[in-house]
Formats: sequence, C-alpha cells, structure tokens
Amino acid sequence: MAYALEAHLTHESVDNKVAVIGFLYQYGSPDPFLSSIEDKIRSIANNASAHQDVMAGRISPSQVRMEGFQYYSYIGSLTTPACDEGVIWIVENKLGTVSKEQVKLLRDAVDDGSRTNARPLQPVNGRCVNLYDTRLRAKDETLHTPITAYT
Repeated sequence: MAYALEAHLTHESVDNKVAVIGFLYQYGSPDPFLSSIEDKIRSIANNASAHQDVMAGRISPSQVRMEGFQYYSYIGSLTTPACDEGVIWIVENKLGTVSKEQVKLLRDAVDDGSRTNARPLQPVNGRCVNLYDTRLRAKDETLHTPITAYT
C-alpha cells in the first residue's frame, strides 16, 4: 500500500541502537506541522540545486503529532542503504493528512530526480508486528496485541 507521504523521526542511542517513529499521511487538508515550517522547507528547496546546506533551525519532535491512540511496533531495518537491521520501528496507526502542495514542496527540497523514493515492500520474514493501544492500562494483558502481517 502506498501513502501520499511517510515521515520518519530517526533516533540513535549512545550505544548505537536505532529507533524510528513513523507517521503515514493521505492526501487531504494541509498538515499543521508542515505548514508551520513551510518557509524552512522552501528555503531548502530553493537551494537544492546549489547543493548548499540550509539550516532549518530548531524543530521540536513534539510538534509532529497525530494524537492517535494506537501504534504498531516491530523490529525491522532502515529504509535507506545499507538498510541496517535490528531497528525498533514505532508507526502511528492514525493517518495524517497532507496537501498535494506540501508533498510537492518536500519533493522539491529533496530534489533526487526520481518520481518516487519509496523502498519496495519487504517480506515479513516471520517478524512479529504488535499493535499497542495507549488507552489501555499497562497491567492489562491486552495492552499489546500481536497481529499477523501480510505482504
């Protein structure tokens, strides 16, 4: 399944363990967070062909919020080469919305010359994908529910 946009917040611990928080978007209303940083993205896009670094300033990860109650978690790999494995993935279950203009602006900022930069869907390879619901109490045995993932 393809989405209009997928955003990743990648985190690395002092002992080099990696976790990625993923957000999925469908086309619709503009995303408020992206709207708040459009000038920064536009500045990056305007300098993309010059291959100049542009400081985007300080951005707090807490501004990227979907406010859903459920998320998926699994051990996977990075989506870019060398596609290192052993990465903890946490993916918000609630879809956000993003405008076509915002996606175009981000594409212009990336300026990679391709129509798509999505990694092909990977096989599940027996990994366990868990669905967590933050509304349930921590001692509740149904806090996380293993689900069967199909490709």
